Amino acid sequence: PKDGILQNTNLDGVDGYYSFNGTSMASPHVAGVAALIMAQGQKDPARVREILTQTATPKGDAIKYGAGILSASGATKLAEGLGSVKLRH
Repeated sequence: PKDGILQNTNLDGVDGYYSFNGTSMASPHVAGVAALIMAQGQKDPARVREILTQTATPKGDAIKYGAGILSASGATKLAEGLGSVKLRH
């Protein structure tokens, strides 16, 4: 189906690939992109959230859709461009 995330799972006793949507599918994707942002040196949770929000493509009603559609490439590029504070000892 058009707007779902393909997942391998057991549904009604049949192992296969099925399409799902909703927060249970979106949450692991956002967590993964947050980890990519942190790998670019952005460790502050508020900054990670700001990057995720700033680079998302708006979908419509913010109450229903939040910041919009996640952009993994946009978020990681922005995080890389911002750099991070390096401490010297």
